[in-house]
Amino acid sequence: MGGYGLPGGSELLVYVMPQVALAIYLVLLWDARRAGSPAAGDEQLGVKTVAGALAITGVVMTATGVQQLLHVLLTFSDFIERIKAAVPDIAAGGVALLIGLVVIMPKSNIAQYPKASRLVAGAIAVGGAVVCVGGLASLLRSVLAWPSWNQVAQALSYFVVAATVLAAGLGRLMKLSGVVVVAPVVRPAPQSSAQVPAAAQPQGYPPQGYPPQNPGGQSPGAPGQWPPP
Repeated sequence: MGGYGLPGGSELLVYVMPQVALAIYLVLLWDARRAGSPAAGDEQLGVKTVAGALAITGVVMTATGVQQLLHVLLTFSDFIERIKAAVPDIAAGGVALLIGLVVIMPKSNIAQYPKASRLVAGAIAVGGAVVCVGGLASLLRSVLAWPSWNQVAQALSYFVVAATVLAAGLGRLMKLSGVVVVAPVVRPAPQSSAQVPAAAQPQGYPPQGYPPQNPGGQSPGAPGQWPPP
């Protein structure tokens, strides 16, 4: 698992993930034991910690396989062999994600006590952000030096995958935290007075043909007679 910019491959997860899981568990335990905590009755901290650790591991392994696959698609070198190398990471990561987020987490009391979901999403977002910034710096160095398209494509694939992980984790964290992103409202431009259509006939003026004529050509003032000149 040489992708995702992590030295040591899968062996690194053996040392890192227990520490991440322990940190998540301790935060959940502290929150449940503090005075007046709404999570005081949460008795499933360990279950949700295991589910969260599986989810984080699944994200890292899936991202590793996707990065390798993207690198292959950008370079088309050793296509078959490198595809075979990328598929196991994607498959194993997908299984870990499925077990953690679809099998275990929904069966817990996560709907009543959702802090574990926010911690897992935050951990994924932080990891994605760290690798994304480092990947961007590596991509810029590779573009400026341009040692070969293979190395530039590798740096590009790191950055794209890390940015995707960051966007997914941060988006999930914002949704769980109640952050609502409102799109700016575009107001229509006000119409000028020249664009307002004028009335067909101004008000306050008598209609044409005033005064009205009675039948027979008689004046309305005196029946049968015209008024004196």
